[in-house]
Amino acid sequence: SFMNVTNTSLNTTIENEFGIKVSTIEHLMGALFGLGIDNALIEIDNEEIPILDGSAKEFIEKIISSGLVVSDDPIKIIKINKEIKFTDGERFISIEPSTLSLDIDILAELQSDAGQSLDEIAGKVSSSKTPVWNRIRKMRSLGLIGRQTVELNAEALGFEACFFVLIRTSEHDAAWQASFLKALQNHPEVQEAHRLAGDIDYILKVRVKNARAYDAFYQRLISEVKVHNVTALLSMEEIKSTRMLPL
Repeated sequence: SFMNVTNTSLNTTIENEFGIKVSTIEHLMGALFGLGIDNALIEIDNEEIPILDGSAKEFIEKIISSGLVVSDDPIKIIKINKEIKFTDGERFISIEPSTLSLDIDILAELQSDAGQSLDEIAGKVSSSKTPVWNRIRKMRSLGLIGRQTVELNAEALGFEACFFVLIRTSEHDAAWQASFLKALQNHPEVQEAHRLAGDIDYILKVRVKNARAYDAFYQRLISEVKVHNVTALLSMEEIKSTRMLPL
């Protein structure tokens, strides 16, 4: 229990009611926590846990090699709902709630509708505007959030035809791939392009107004890059389309 901690200067020491002390437990405890172990019997013949390489690495390796057993017994969890801060002179320790669940909730709301105001998002994730804005800026700096765009209604704008184009090629050298990539980038009709494993080399998602527009796109593409075989499949009905991740 954390109630047994008696010293945290240079290392962490625990002591029981009988005065038995064990020091330098932090690396071993870190290994147990990292592996999700909450029930372990540890036998030692000294008052200090071996420091080894100064990290939890060797403890983790030995524990994994020994094997883990999953228990069905319930465990008690301390949940931090607000910041807790202890001060001792100029020293202090602060414990704050994890932001992971808040981040997931914020990302889910942004995926659903990035046009929502900060107040609207904050209300839906049970937070306030400032923490939400700070988390959004942090996630953007980490690359979790990219540029924001507007989703247009393709059919309302006249782009009623969606083709999935299967491409086989006998060319696989770097020069051909560079020219193929350039051709795709120069054609806004190509909404997605994927390189595949198997008999088909590439698949494109092409959005155009009609079959005649697709044929014009096809003629331009094969004039710009050499392909062995092209098969176009017309989507009769879009059942589901989303860019939302299953958070």
